[in-house]
Amino acid sequence: MTKNRKAQCKRSTKETKIEVVLNIDGRGEASASTGIPFFDHMLEQLGKHARFDLSVKAEGDLEVDLHGDERPSSARRCPPDALIGERRR
Repeated sequence: MTKNRKAQCKRSTKETKIEVVLNIDGRGEASASTGIPFFDHMLEQLGKHARFDLSVKAEGDLEVDLHGDERPSSARRCPPDALIGERRR
């Protein structure tokens, strides 16, 4: 039996707002809307070829390059245990 390993992370700052949904046991359905077309493409390809479901929605201050890259990377703050689930020992 395959367990659905899924996590959702949201983060808001004064400059940005992001929501990331990841299902490791998905089917490769991925969508991204970050305001940076090439980055959207790369995130979608990652989900497709890794065969996990990924949804990234980000909005905010694109005038400052740091914030454009910072937004999706803020998902790293999501606890890994939420995605991995029970560990075998």
